[in-house]
Amino acid sequence: MKMSRLLRLVFMVALSGRAPAHGVLGHIHVTGWAIEDLPAGDLRDFFADPEVKNAALYGACYTDSGYPVTGDLQDAARYISETTHWEPFITGFIEWIVKNDPPPWTSLESKKRVAFLMGCASHGLQDELFDSLFLAKVALHDAGGQEEADPATDGFLALDGHLRFVPDVYIPRDAIRQLYPNVDAATYDKAVDKATALITGVYVNDTLGPAAALEIGKANEAILPWTRVHYMSPAVPGGHRTEIIPTMRYLEAIWARLHGTHGDAAMDAGFPALPRRLQSADPADPDHGGKSWFG
Repeated sequence: MKMSRLLRLVFMVALSGRAPAHGVLGHIHVTGWAIEDLPAGDLRDFFADPEVKNAALYGACYTDSGYPVTGDLQDAARYISETTHWEPFITGFIEWIVKNDPPPWTSLESKKRVAFLMGCASHGLQDELFDSLFLAKVALHDAGGQEEADPATDGFLALDGHLRFVPDVYIPRDAIRQLYPNVDAATYDKAVDKATALITGVYVNDTLGPAAALEIGKANEAILPWTRVHYMSPAVPGGHRTEIIPTMRYLEAIWARLHGTHGDAAMDAGFPALPRRLQSADPADPDHGGKSWFG
């Protein structure tokens, strides 16, 4: 079944000009699943409030929201999104919180701000995993690349009935404006306003978004047959399911950094999770997973 003209327009507007990253709906859901898989303890309790969890899920969406923006705000919006992906932004955000609103956090606003940080960080980590491990497999098995795999995996999530998180907008602007030195405050607000309206209006919602994703999935089943079968496989490094544990470990590491208990310890996650074994012994082979460290 071909996508309707409306859904094609929704898809083109929502996802045009995207940077390397897997689908936005995938980021939201992997982050949500990682939060739900946290072990019992302070961090799991922290996310028990639905508004706090929502802030993390929207942080996972916010990171990509500027890429579809066009017109006179395009450069600023894309700069904001690109900056948000990387460690200097995450470190600067952590430092701002430690200096201006350190733990323990008692107000809902403080907790939401911390959760938003964790959502942004989760998004960046997931991109590193997907891009470095899974895309090579897409190229090998389906002769596909970034432009095909990004929207297709969102579509496959819809086809498989996995979509259940639709976060409301939350952005702690006063805390993060200063972390984008190449745009002034007024330009930041205008760019983020436009990006937010676009991404939530046509994609991250419970109406047009899921319908568009469903049709995108149908359109890509025959184009990316291997990806369709394996994007959620626990045995294929870099797919959505294998991002969950590293994301969870990263959330724990950021929690420790915020509390000053991280020290020099590295955060590590192995692929594939035991008792599974590597599909290849050759590190140059896309079917090799190996051990990855994220500090």
